[in-house]
Amino acid sequence: MKKLTLTIIICAVSVFSVFSQNDSQTELDKLYKEAGVLFRQGKIDKAIEIAEKIVKIEKKTSDTSESYADAITNLAILQTEKLRTRQSETLTRISNQQSVERQRAILARDENNGSAGNTEDLFREALKIYNKKSVVETTQTATIKGQLAWIINNFRGKQLTSVEEIRLRIDEVESLYMQSIALHEKTLGKDSELTLRTYIEFADFYLKYVNFEKALPWYESYQTEIETKFGKDSKLLLKCLRPTARILTMSERRTEVAEIKQRINKLAGRTEEITPNFDLTLRSKDLLNQHLNGKELKKGKIIIVDILVDETGKIIEATAKTNDKSDKQKVETETLKLTVRPFNYHNETRKMRGYFYFIFD
Repeated sequence: MKKLTLTIIICAVSVFSVFSQNDSQTELDKLYKEAGVLFRQGKIDKAIEIAEKIVKIEKKTSDTSESYADAITNLAILQTEKLRTRQSETLTRISNQQSVERQRAILARDENNGSAGNTEDLFREALKIYNKKSVVETTQTATIKGQLAWIINNFRGKQLTSVEEIRLRIDEVESLYMQSIALHEKTLGKDSELTLRTYIEFADFYLKYVNFEKALPWYESYQTEIETKFGKDSKLLLKCLRPTARILTMSERRTEVAEIKQRINKLAGRTEEITPNFDLTLRSKDLLNQHLNGKELKKGKIIIVDILVDETGKIIEATAKTNDKSDKQKVETETLKLTVRPFNYHNETRKMRGYFYFIFD
């Protein structure tokens, strides 16, 4: 790679920190430098404008060259940083009492400007060029795959018309994260900032789909590396301790939760509430089929049901949140007939407390 190789390697930390050392200040060199200054100043929109100019210049020369791939990658990275900032600000404004569905609805509106879809296309185009040039096992491609996985996971992009399409995108996210982590570990090591960032994002991806068994190992790997590199008092640990505490609270591990909460409160400098609030629909074929069938009705009632699942996956408690006594009894009776995939971790089965939406005609 040429001038942007080092840039993209450290993109998650400081985009455009390294530029061409060529003494002759070409137009591109000046633009790269200007974009870097703007990014460090927090002026992402203006940095994106400069990055777009660079892309146009590189495209005129060749739209299949590595330089062009570098340019569109940097543009996509800047756009991703903007999307990350927007997402973070949006979630901060949302009360913890509001539902996950409400959060997703707000985030979905944020993608209406097409930025997420355009960013996804840029990353895919860059990967296609690098693959043709046999640039496949570098920190650069690892970073692109990790960023692309984040985009796909957080923004739906084109309108998906079937469950199969949704599942394919979920599978692609998992594959991209796995490839990204393997390449980052190989080229940078387990304790690099890019590797650690991908660890935590991969764990969050699994948590989103209530796959606790796969999320926990990545939170634990992140915790181990952070404690080794920065010590046990690093505030970076909050990124893994908070979701771990949610999982343990959900599975009623009171002793373990108490210990982690004490660490969280110390690191955060305040007392924090741990709210599990997991929708367990995806852990049950029964629940998922009921949910999908209910959606097909298009006119069914929707009732939230709080549930407690035992170590075997049987729902042993169900509380329907409705004032209609007839609906309440029906929903609770039907819920107790359903099963959920048991939560087994470190060869130990655990209870789960969560909720789901019961849909019926």
